[in-house]
Amino acid sequence: MSLKEVVNQLENIIREELRLGEGMKITYDTTLEEIGVDSITMMQLLVFIEERFGFEFGEDALLRGNMMCIHDLVDYILPRIQEDDNC
Repeated sequence: MSLKEVVNQLENIIREELRLGEGMKITYDTTLEEIGVDSITMMQLLVFIEERFGFEFGEDALLRGNMMCIHDLVDYILPRIQEDDNC
């Protein structure tokens, strides 16, 4: 899966599952704060990501400040889904 595909999947989760970011262009550089993600919504977002991409976030990802932007999520997701592709 490419970087663009992961960003598109995240955008779909944010818009369809969390109902956030209406009227906004969500890009690789969009901050989660800009689209209205708070601490509770962040936990929901991580659950949806785990279900969509088939992996679990490690404790390091759950530390405050590690996931601030879409690019932080993408940079965390890509290596984990590429590992699965190589198996």
